[in-house]
Amino acid sequence: MSKFALGLLAIAFAGSVLAQQSESDRKSNQPVKPFRVIGNIYYVGANEVTSYLITGSTGHIDGKTYEVVFLGGVTIPGYKLVENVSYPSIADDYVRSFALLKRLPCDVFLGAHGSYFGLETRMPRIGETPNPFIDPEGYRRHLEGLERAFHDQLDREKREATGR
Repeated sequence: MSKFALGLLAIAFAGSVLAQQSESDRKSNQPVKPFRVIGNIYYVGANEVTSYLITGSTGHIDGKTYEVVFLGGVTIPGYKLVENVSYPSIADDYVRSFALLKRLPCDVFLGAHGSYFGLETRMPRIGETPNPFIDPEGYRRHLEGLERAFHDQLDREKREATGR
C-alpha cells in the first residue's frame, strides 16, 4: 500500500471516529444484522444510517410484485421557506415534491432513516404474515405528517414576513 493510500485510509478512519464523538451519534450508528425486507431487498444498515442491498431485478415474492418507495428527505431542518434569497423556489419545490410523493403507489415504505418507517418495531416481526414492511398506510401517514409540518412552517413564516 502506498504512503498516499495509507494516509487517506488514516484520514477516513479519523473522520469516522470524530463523526461519532457523542453518545447519541454512537448509538444511532450501531450496526443492525442484515435481514430481508421483502423480495430481493435487504436492509444492511445501522440503526439510523440506512442502506439497502437489492439483489436482483425481479422484485417478486409470493407471486406478487410490490411497489417500493424509498423516501429520502423532505424534512425542513432549519430551511427558510419564505423570502429565501439563495433558493427562491424552495417552497414551490416542496409543494411539487409532496404532490409527486402522494401520487406514487407504495406497498413497501423504506427511507433514509429507520425512524421514518419504524424499523425498530418492524425488525422483530420479520417472518410474520403479513410481512411487516408491507404498509402503504404507514407511508401515507408519514407523508401527511411531513407535509403538515411543512405547511405549518410555511404559514408561520408568511405571518412573520407580513407582520400578522
